Amino acid sequence: MIKKSIIILLTIIYFSSLMGQVKTLTVAPLGLVNKVRIKYEQQLKRKDWSIGSYLNIYYAYFQGLRIDPFVRFYFFSENLKGLYLQLKLMGGIYQSNLEYHYYTSTDTLSTKHLTTFYNYGGGPAIGYQWYINDKIPLDVFAGFNINKMTAPRMILKDNQTYDLFDDVLWYSFGPGSIIHLHVGIGVRF
Repeated sequence: MIKKSIIILLTIIYFSSLMGQVKTLTVAPLGLVNKVRIKYEQQLKRKDWSIGSYLNIYYAYFQGLRIDPFVRFYFFSENLKGLYLQLKLMGGIYQSNLEYHYYTSTDTLSTKHLTTFYNYGGGPAIGYQWYINDKIPLDVFAGFNINKMTAPRMILKDNQTYDLFDDVLWYSFGPGSIIHLHVGIGVRF
């Protein structure tokens, strides 16, 4: 799945390079704590608009792949730089050994359950992109995501119902985080 997604991304980059407009390719070094994030952005014929996509490969607690296609509107520039508004969609598939808890009056029991699940959603962001020496883009934005995690909210074990505990981690620091911050650096071509 990951190899196929990388091949698709490289094919898109190749064919869009034939269009002759401004393009950027960036990585997010601060995200390396739990993922590799690559962003490709392509300027449209109307030069204050662009489209692109993020490829997120998660390798920590939540392992999987998420693709985030986006559209951007640059307020005061036509060269993929300056202040912009970004709207994105997102979809991914993950596998994790999720933790579930059963609460008794005196104790909390927990169990782990290997689960494959997906998420989908989207959200807006406001950001700023500028260039070092007119070739190295620095891209910074803040936004929020609204998304749905499809992992089972509860499981049955030994005739007891266990509730999902890892959704707090998912929505705060995982692929489903509600607050979306990004710092990227790369190349303009």
